[in-house]
Amino acid sequence: MPEWLSNSKSMVLINYTSDKLIQILPSRSLKSIEQLFNISLDNGSKNLLIKKTIDKYNEPLLI
Repeated sequence: MPEWLSNSKSMVLINYTSDKLIQILPSRSLKSIEQLFNISLDNGSKNLLIKKTIDKYNEPLLI
C-alpha cells in the first residue's frame, strides 16, 4: 500500500473505527466476518487489513 494512502485521513479514520467496532461485536458476528472475507481477526483487528484481501475490492488504477 502506498505511504500516502496509509497516512491519509480517511484510512486512519477507517482503521480507528474498524478497531472500535470489532471490539464491541459479539463473537458470533466476528466468526461471520472471518468466514465472509476469509480473514483472521486475531483477537482484535491486527490482521484485518490484509493486502491481498483489500486488493480484491479496490478499484482499478486509472492511467
